Amino acid sequence: MAISTLDHLLNPASIAVVGASLKPNKLGSVVMRGLLAGNFQGPILPVHPRHRSVAGVLCYHSVADLPVVPDLAVLCTPPHTIVPLLSELGRRGTRAAIVMSIDTPPPLGGGDSPFARSVLEAARAGGVRLLGPASLGLQVPAIGLNASWLTTAVRPGRIALLSQSGSLMAGVVEWAHAQGIGFSHVISVGDAIDLDIGDFLDYLGSDVTTQAILVYVRNLANSRKFLSAARAAARFKRVIVIKAGHQYEAVLNGFTGDEGGQGALRPDGGIDIHPDEAFDAAIRRAGLLRVHTVDELFDAVETLASVHTVRHDRLAVICNGSGPAALAADALLNGGGKLAPLTDETRQILARELASPGEVANPVDICRDATPDRFARIARLLLDDPTVGSLLVMHTPTVLAASETTAKAVIDAVQPKRRSVLACWLGESERPSIHALFSGAGIPVYVTPDKAARGFLHLVRYHHNQQMLLQTPIAGPGEGPDRKRRVATLLLKALGHGRKTLDEAECRAVMQAYGIPMAPLFRASSAEEAEAVAERIGFPVAVRLLPAGGEEDTERQRTAINLWSSSVVRSTVQDLLARFQQSHPWQGPPEVGLHSLSARRGAVPLGAGVGVDALFGPMIRFGTSALRAQRRDDHALGLPPLNMHLAGEMIGRTEIGRDLLRASDRAGAALPVVQSLLVNLSHLIVDHPEIAGVTFDPMIADNEDVAVVHASIRLIPAPDAETHLAIRPYPSDLEEWVTLPDGNAVFMRPILPEDTPAYERMLRGLTLEDMRMRFQGVFKSAPASQLAALVHIDYDRDMTIVAVSGEGLDTEILGSVNLLMSARSYVAEYAILLRSDQKKRRLGQVLMDKILRYAHERQVDVVTGLVHRDNAAMLHLCRNLGFHVPSASFRRLDDDEGDMITVTLDMTKRPL
Repeated sequence: MAISTLDHLLNPASIAVVGASLKPNKLGSVVMRGLLAGNFQGPILPVHPRHRSVAGVLCYHSVADLPVVPDLAVLCTPPHTIVPLLSELGRRGTRAAIVMSIDTPPPLGGGDSPFARSVLEAARAGGVRLLGPASLGLQVPAIGLNASWLTTAVRPGRIALLSQSGSLMAGVVEWAHAQGIGFSHVISVGDAIDLDIGDFLDYLGSDVTTQAILVYVRNLANSRKFLSAARAAARFKRVIVIKAGHQYEAVLNGFTGDEGGQGALRPDGGIDIHPDEAFDAAIRRAGLLRVHTVDELFDAVETLASVHTVRHDRLAVICNGSGPAALAADALLNGGGKLAPLTDETRQILARELASPGEVANPVDICRDATPDRFARIARLLLDDPTVGSLLVMHTPTVLAASETTAKAVIDAVQPKRRSVLACWLGESERPSIHALFSGAGIPVYVTPDKAARGFLHLVRYHHNQQMLLQTPIAGPGEGPDRKRRVATLLLKALGHGRKTLDEAECRAVMQAYGIPMAPLFRASSAEEAEAVAERIGFPVAVRLLPAGGEEDTERQRTAINLWSSSVVRSTVQDLLARFQQSHPWQGPPEVGLHSLSARRGAVPLGAGVGVDALFGPMIRFGTSALRAQRRDDHALGLPPLNMHLAGEMIGRTEIGRDLLRASDRAGAALPVVQSLLVNLSHLIVDHPEIAGVTFDPMIADNEDVAVVHASIRLIPAPDAETHLAIRPYPSDLEEWVTLPDGNAVFMRPILPEDTPAYERMLRGLTLEDMRMRFQGVFKSAPASQLAALVHIDYDRDMTIVAVSGEGLDTEILGSVNLLMSARSYVAEYAILLRSDQKKRRLGQVLMDKILRYAHERQVDVVTGLVHRDNAAMLHLCRNLGFHVPSASFRRLDDDEGDMITVTLDMTKRPL
């Protein structure tokens, strides 16, 4: 059932209210009153076996008595009636239903209860998409649709609200109504046994009436579906997420707040992942913005709607008063923001302008006697400063600077600069005239300094996350499939022997295969022998107790680094061995491992690892080594797959990573090597779902290199290799060389973001006739948004295969075919495009064969496409491939597609 069937739910032509009631406080009565008050234009059909009319509308005794088939049925009846009603509605042809019963048997979440399973089975058997159970319903004010149990009818607007909590949704709607905020859609997903957040993100992401989507999340049943839909929606809409219960859920998962740091490394291989940190990492990677309060939610909407670009992350502040400016600066810095340093030239001009005897710094106090003209001059000056990414103009009411006059002067001054500007008019921001002035100029305005600083931080985080969204990691270099097979054999052998961890030699073999450098290991059997080995290999050294056999013992694992003398090595090893004997009196002393750090003076101890989050799967961790206990919580999490950019972003979110960036004389030169290590670690866990945990701690980075001193790898029987990652990686298995009938070979692969210039060149290479056939029009160049949609795809739901020649900057795209899918959809739509000079080479057939094989692998039941009725060659190809092609001469009078014909292929009947 395709996502297009949501039109029956969100844009129905007719509605049946089953269980309509005459009693004012009953659910069926509230829903009827809401539908009638909303002025819904289609038929409203109440159903109740004992009533002749409800709210003045003729009532029908049963679904069978309805004079028309309703697009949408709202079920306000007891739980035991839901299954038979869904079956009857499905037989009649109804395609959407809302189950609003509030006394449904728990638990329903995830379809785990017998009741939920029976409801879902009945809905699917009848082809009915289901909202709920336990949903408060939905509102679409633009069409007068209020099928909800809310006491407030929402105003029309451009914001969509999705909520897993009915009570929170009701509170948000009440708050927004009082603030004059409207919505395009308000949807309570309830228990979401069928339609969930991901389905609605799919729909709203392409809805022209929606500019921003607000999402309240409590829990997710399908992380890949959610992230895939969120990533698709975030390319065109501003998606802002609020998640409650994160601290409570963390406690349930064993995080009490007393740990030495969230996401702590475990010596047995892996990390303990704080669920809220994992959620943050997923939201960041999906290009969304997360907020924590309802007030912040709507502030973020206004900010992101007004400011579309941010030059960089440094803010300049001007104010006619030092106190408010200082408050804004404090809020900015406490939130992790940065103040622009200002150039010397700017400082000198400011000093002259303000007649300041001392140095002028940011924030810039332009004094209480500032006039509107001074506000304007200094705003222009700061926007010309290259150190300034955005400007916050703050105003306090004075006799010399009237609020509206100053606002107009600032707007006139900053608009030609095309920079991100924010305003804070203290005491005046809530005046309609002030708000209207700034809103009309596309400048967000705030009532307090801390809200203004928070607005800028929203901008920075959102645009940073949007850059994350555009990253598409590809398969790593090196030995490729052979490397993967060798390591898979090693892992399966260990699992076959019933082991949960790899031994030292196996860890080294895995790391060598994936290009992860490990410090050379020297062995000793006693403190005295360790002292002699240390003197031979050179100081400083790291020492650790080596585990026996293949089973890692967390208590036995002890490591010490940066030991600078023989006596310190001897005493340290003696202490480690003594503590081991005390805790393991039944075992003999373990071997001692030593690693030379002689070439790593002033080196930085790092830690990295992999753990598995219950919802989002494998997570990569980078930060300070656990050996530096005072900074143990200095770390960042990221979702695989990673590339160099994403790895660098992870590193930059840690204090130790910023040390690497700053300390070029110490370890800065090793930064690319650390990035490569994280990328290779990502390749390792993408390739091998059997790996449930990895610990690299410590890793030692100096100004030239990085090496892992200790590594451990923990295993589990492999989960589904296709779904163990929350984000599907670049599908390198779809790459292949194909020889065309003319004897020339072309390389076929999934599209990449860096194909944008080549794709644009292909479009420019189309003849006017080909452009008309494909796009029903002629254009000089494709809009940037359309190009982005074509090349920045989520491989879990959409696929575009390109036939290319050349490499790098010389890449040329000869043709492309794409398959568009939606969450939980068995119907997909194809589109094909060939460069005009590539016709008659049978390239089109080769591309179609490949995308249809892919559709079969993804278990697509039906493939459809739109073909121009004059495109005889494409229609002929479709017939040969088994598509049903309507007569090109037949055209319905109500045909919305004009000259386009819909061709359909039943994949279940197509031979492989």
